[in-house]
Amino acid sequence: MKKYALKKLFCIFLAAAVIVAVLPTAFAAAPEIESEAAVLIEAESGRVFFEKDSSKKWFPASTTKVLSSIIAIEQGDLDETITVGKEVNRFNSSSSLMGIREGETVSLRDLLYGMMLASGNDAAATVGVAIGGSLEEFAELMNAKAKELGMENSHFVNPHGLHDEEHYSTALDMAKAAAYAMKNETFRTIVATEEYTAKTASRHQDKPLVLTTTNKLLYFDSEKDDHDYRYRYATGIKTGSTPAASGCLIASAEKDGVEFIAVVLGDTTRKYTERWREVRDMFEYGFDNFTSVQLSALPIEKSMTAPIANAAPDDDGNAISTAPIQVTLGDQTISGLKSQIEGLKDDASPIKAELHLDKELVAPISKGQAVGTVSYRLEDEVLAIVEAYAAEAIYAQNAPPAPTIDLVTVPGSITNDTEATGPSPILYVVLVLLALLLAVLVMRILHVRRMRRARQKRRLAVHRQTSGSSYNGRRRTVGNRYSMYSRSRR
Repeated sequence: MKKYALKKLFCIFLAAAVIVAVLPTAFAAAPEIESEAAVLIEAESGRVFFEKDSSKKWFPASTTKVLSSIIAIEQGDLDETITVGKEVNRFNSSSSLMGIREGETVSLRDLLYGMMLASGNDAAATVGVAIGGSLEEFAELMNAKAKELGMENSHFVNPHGLHDEEHYSTALDMAKAAAYAMKNETFRTIVATEEYTAKTASRHQDKPLVLTTTNKLLYFDSEKDDHDYRYRYATGIKTGSTPAASGCLIASAEKDGVEFIAVVLGDTTRKYTERWREVRDMFEYGFDNFTSVQLSALPIEKSMTAPIANAAPDDDGNAISTAPIQVTLGDQTISGLKSQIEGLKDDASPIKAELHLDKELVAPISKGQAVGTVSYRLEDEVLAIVEAYAAEAIYAQNAPPAPTIDLVTVPGSITNDTEATGPSPILYVVLVLLALLLAVLVMRILHVRRMRRARQKRRLAVHRQTSGSSYNGRRRTVGNRYSMYSRSRR
């Protein structure tokens, strides 16, 4: 009995050990977030995979510069030389600064590195005035861009993020801005840089201005940092902190072709160190539990039909009431739980294809003609929207029949047609008249030639008869004539 109990206890212990060993790799636990708000999204699709109060309004601090910099990249010339204005004089030494002064010249490119690496408020203000004309006008550009990106709970009053009660956003909204900005290669390059030397700052020609990122996921300073927070999959983006906002962080990481954006707002721990752990935990949660697959690799509906009017019957005389429609899928991807994605590979019926025609289909239509779009939905989420095309040509009922090319009609042949198919009698009359006219013309030409030759003969005869009219000639002619007579007498 005791031996049986020991065996049973051993089996239970062994099963528990296996579960403990396998569970972390099968499905990692959700991260524990102490900060005020957080969110994890997949960068390509924007799908939310984890969140804590992600729509709660909060002060974004210097993470504001993500939106400011992408506006400057899109609207400015990176190589343009900008003269620093008096707007930099409002910042004191306690503010995060790039280190530029009024009157100095520096390129927009270097200013962007100053904003995103050193978190320079002086650089952000200079960029705002250069691009917008003033800080207030640049804020209007920011709010317009936020609206365009669907940042529904955000409002901005400056390009740097220093505290203002009317300057606020949410974790989800800032994730949207970051996901959009990371699609720009210039932005990606800047936020992935650990250290940068400003090349155009005029006051620093003798002593170069070296900028170091504040993103500890990318950079470890052994002299200043008491802990190494670097994360091997990190690709950017931006830190931020003010007394009102506490510690903020927008971070990105990529592994096996999947990129996530993590946002933490309101880290109240000493030196705001907890934000580094929180974003790492969110990334690990994402990479352990989620994967991506191309939509074209799933057994989803790629062809369908749509009603069509005025279509001619098919070759067998059957009426045609629908037109075949097809789509061509590109490299669209979807992400989700690994178990969910694996299930979709076998059965994609949860993904619904919805055809949206530009207008009612009426024959004729050509093969390959664009007719609308098809949207693929998984529950309430739109996974992709692709162009829809006619899979084959359909003729209209009143269209003329196709020309017959396998029958040859010989002109003048006898047929059973009631109408004559030979040449018209008028044509015969015209041909006869032309022949008569040609004959008259030929006879006239011959007559003219005969008359011309006769005149030439008469002229020649007259010329011969009158050729002795000159004195010398007459004497020769007479002498000759007499000689002839005398010879004849002899």
